[in-house]
Amino acid sequence: MIIQNTPELGRLNGYMEAMSCCLQGCNYVIWFSAKGIKLEDGDLEPQTLDKLAIQKTSQEATPDLEMQRLIQLAYPGAKPELATMCECYDASTALTTRINTFIARINPSDGFKNVEKSKKRNLITSFWRNVNECIDYQNARVFQYNPAFDVDDELWDFIIWGFTFLIVNQEHRQCLLIHAGASD
Repeated sequence: MIIQNTPELGRLNGYMEAMSCCLQGCNYVIWFSAKGIKLEDGDLEPQTLDKLAIQKTSQEATPDLEMQRLIQLAYPGAKPELATMCECYDASTALTTRINTFIARINPSDGFKNVEKSKKRNLITSFWRNVNECIDYQNARVFQYNPAFDVDDELWDFIIWGFTFLIVNQEHRQCLLIHAGASD
């Protein structure tokens, strides 16, 4: 596993930074980040990922050592050994619905910024276009990372809302982690 620094990832992070500034309010801060990882032969085999493909009635699983290593490669301050992960069923829909909902709910309250619904739709459309340039998320497996509550985990750095998704495209041997949050 190696961290990727591609022009596409640079554009995605630049776009997300601009989007964060556009949506920020006077009493809260919003941030997004994306990290790309290129998988080498033998990394994250299907059976490793299948361990996180739980039944809806089961408990979420603690990521195995290989998945923990991947999370810590991208976010060294994370504590994946204390976290849980689960695979999102209907992955593309779950991912887009969750992220689109968060973006749509953001409502800057400083009186000077008024982000209209059409502008938010444009932000969302451009966001997914940039993500798709980095990874074919519609033909990938998607996992949600859930940090342990009240633990000093780099990915538990939000107060209002936050999420971390791991998108794994096994065919192209690549992963994309998208992390976002809002705090006051």
